[in-house]
Amino acid sequence: MRRPLAQALARPLDPATRAWAGRWVPLLYLGVAAALIPWTVYLGLTLPQHHVISHYRAVWVGYDVVLILVLARIGWFAARRDPRVVLTATAGATLLVADAWFDVMTAATPGGRTGALLEAVLEAVLLELPGAVLCAVLARRGLAQLVARARSAGAAGAPTGVGSPSDSS
Repeated sequence: MRRPLAQALARPLDPATRAWAGRWVPLLYLGVAAALIPWTVYLGLTLPQHHVISHYRAVWVGYDVVLILVLARIGWFAARRDPRVVLTATAGATLLVADAWFDVMTAATPGGRTGALLEAVLEAVLLELPGAVLCAVLARRGLAQLVARARSAGAAGAPTGVGSPSDSS
């Protein structure tokens, strides 16, 4: 038997709620995803193995500033029990996984600092990936609370969205 959250999320939104996306939104995202396949293959075949950039420091500092802002916002929303923590924690998990990936992939440079790869792997395994898991768990728990809230509102007769007993599909 499927868990209540999984059941609620498996049901499509009711037509009135779904109307904001229209028919073009799914087609747009599927089209962009399909278009990225040949583009990614092209990049894999044509990009140089080694490339020096002049704004390397700005890229990483900028990324970390965004990560700091998102993590601080997660803490703020979590402390206030604000439902926006779901989306913010999802963004935080995504940023942390991407940070771990790029740290590890850019650490092993020929002639680079000795131990940089080991340091990047340790940071990924001990900090970034566990942080991403924590963010994902927080997002999932917050989403479960929102679904429960929507269900109870639906039981009380209020208009609802995802997971309500009044969903016709």
